[in-house]
Amino acid sequence: MRTFITSILVLSLITSITAYAHNPLPDLITGGNKWTITAYDDSSPVHTQWGTQTLCFYRGSDVGTQSAGIWYSPTYFNWNGRWRQEGDQVFMTGDYDNNVGHDSMEWEMVVTTRAGAGHWREWREDGGYGTPIGYANAAFVRIGTCDSIIDTADVKAIEEIVLDKSLQAPQRVKTDGIEPLGPMDGDLLPLELETSK
Repeated sequence: MRTFITSILVLSLITSITAYAHNPLPDLITGGNKWTITAYDDSSPVHTQWGTQTLCFYRGSDVGTQSAGIWYSPTYFNWNGRWRQEGDQVFMTGDYDNNVGHDSMEWEMVVTTRAGAGHWREWREDGGYGTPIGYANAAFVRIGTCDSIIDTADVKAIEEIVLDKSLQAPQRVKTDGIEPLGPMDGDLLPLELETSK
């Protein structure tokens, strides 16, 4: 009898761990799939604030024990990528500027709040080792729900919707009129001013 009870307890524990791995809470979608990401310069002694962008997350098919999906930015032109989540850890990769610019983020969601923190790296292709734009600490805040809700686990269908030009942010410019190096740039003309031109 004791062996039977022990077996039931072990099976119950394994089942709950497996369920948690596939549907961690909090997750990127439940409670709102719209987040901001803000960069803070790692090379600065005071971690100078750089850019803040908005991100929309959509769930795709699970990959093993990880939740997975795609994301795009409604505030930075042609910036999108893929994400995975395991437990409270989120891993993201993405491209911008027609795949010349690249980003990688690794961060941890805070269970008791609508926030998270981690690291953000950004670089551009140069045919060699890449040109770093920045290494930054990153703060994430859940701010609501993206206008375009996608109710499907079909990754191809999600990709087609996300890459729809009507969802893309306009090309951004800096306050001095020069094109920014990437989403980390903190000197962008506010999006409202750009779209009202």
